[in-house]
Amino acid sequence: MALSRVTVWATGNTLTASALNGEFNNILDNALSLISPLTANLNANGFDVTNLGAGSLGAPGVAFNNDSNTGMTSLMADVLDFACGGLRSFQIATASTGGAVNFLLATPAAAATWPTLAAAGTDTNVGIRLEPLGTGWIAARRGRSTGSDFWPSFGFYEEHGRAGVAGVMQIAAGTIDLIAEGRRVLQASGYASATNYARITPSQAGQPVVLDVAGGDTNIGLTIDTKGTGTLTLGTSDTAQITAATAFVAASLGAGPALGNTPVANALYAENLVKAWVNFKGTTAASIYGSYNVTSVAINSDGDYTITWDRDFAATPYAVAGMARLTGAAAGVAVLSINSTDSLLVGSARIYCQNENGGTGAAHAANVVTLIALGGQ
Repeated sequence: MALSRVTVWATGNTLTASALNGEFNNILDNALSLISPLTANLNANGFDVTNLGAGSLGAPGVAFNNDSNTGMTSLMADVLDFACGGLRSFQIATASTGGAVNFLLATPAAAATWPTLAAAGTDTNVGIRLEPLGTGWIAARRGRSTGSDFWPSFGFYEEHGRAGVAGVMQIAAGTIDLIAEGRRVLQASGYASATNYARITPSQAGQPVVLDVAGGDTNIGLTIDTKGTGTLTLGTSDTAQITAATAFVAASLGAGPALGNTPVANALYAENLVKAWVNFKGTTAASIYGSYNVTSVAINSDGDYTITWDRDFAATPYAVAGMARLTGAAAGVAVLSINSTDSLLVGSARIYCQNENGGTGAAHAANVVTLIALGGQ
C-alpha cells in the first residue's frame, strides 16, 4: 500500500473537524493507493475481476512485474492476443460463424510421455485444420536418423517408441521418405524442372492396382532401374502371368559392333528378337499350323514359297532360317535357301526347299516347313 497518513497523532492531541476531514479526503482522493501496489496475494473470494484495460502489444493490459511488454491484451472484441517483447506471438479468436462448440485442448505430459494438442467439444467427431496464409506452407523438421534407424517428423499416434515407428520424414533436401518399422521403405526425390511424375492408383475388387506416369508431356516413358548388378524381378513363384497391354519394346543396340556397340551379355535388344515365325504344310495346299507376324503362305510351285509378313521389316537385308521335311521321291531333310537378294523384301520372303544331298538342285514340296526371321522393324 502506497497511502500514508496525513497526521501522526499523539496522546493529548485534539482531533479537529478539519484534521478528520483531511484524513478522510486523503483516503477518498487516493483510493487506489490502498491496494496498489499490493503487498500480498489478492483473493477475489469467488468474484470476477472485470473491465481491465486492453493496453497494447507494447504494454499489455495484463503484464508482469519483470517484463512490462509481455502479457495478454485484447485490442478488438472477441479476440485475445498474447504479446512477447511487445510483439504479437499468438492470437485466439471466436468462430466467425458464432456458436462455437469445438475447441483445441492442450494437455501436458509426465516424464517419458508426450504432451498432447487435441480436438475437443460437443461433436462426436472433431478434426483439426492447419491453414497457412497465402502461399505459405506448413513445415516440420526433417526428422532424425541413426544408422539404419529412422524417427519421422510426422508419425502416428500409437507409435511412440522405437519399435514400430512409422511415418513420413525428410533425410536429405529434395526428398521425402516413407518409414515403417523404423526403416525407410520408399523414397521420392524431386527434380528442379520436373513436369512428369509416377502415380499409383488403387482399384475396386477384381481389378489390378495401377502404377503409371502422368505429367505435362504427351508421351512419357517409365524407367525401372536396379542398383549396381542387382536383378530386376517381375512377379514371384505364385504369379500366374505377366502381361502387357501394348507391345514390349526392347532397347536398340544401334549399328552394332562396327561402331563400338558391343552387346551386353544376355541382354535383350530389338535386334536379337525373333520378329516372325511360321510352321506350315507346303504340299498341294499350304496350311499354316502356327505362326507369329505372318499373314499368309503362298505356294509358287513345288518347294517354292512366299511368306508375307503382317508387320513389315524396316529394311533389307534381314535374316531367315529354318528347316523342312520333304515328301515323295526326294523325301528327307531339306535345306532352305533363298534364290537371290530379291527373295527378301520388307513385306515378304521367298524361300526354296531342296534335298540336303543337293540332288539336281530343284525345289521339292515339303510336308512340314518351319521358319524364323530376325531383323529390324
